[in-house]
Amino acid sequence: MSSVFYLRRSFARVRERCGSFAGIVLTLCLLSILPSATFADAMDQARRIHDRLAGVPPTDQILLDMTDDINGVGGRTEIDAAYRAMDNPGFYNVT
Repeated sequence: MSSVFYLRRSFARVRERCGSFAGIVLTLCLLSILPSATFADAMDQARRIHDRLAGVPPTDQILLDMTDDINGVGGRTEIDAAYRAMDNPGFYNVT
């Protein structure tokens, strides 16, 4: 009876260790593959905002204007960049 109890306890320890190890590996994998907007520069952020809102890539001039908005040129903000993306006719076709 004691050997059965010992085996059960050993398997429980192995399951606990594998479970926590698998959780750590999964967390590290997710963190490594998820894109982070924190590390994106203003042009990448502008491109992402435009693509998500309008559903089409921005023109070069719109991208530069949105980048200026995100950088705060002329007192403009990210919200102004989003409104600029919504001016694209694609916005009304996507939403």
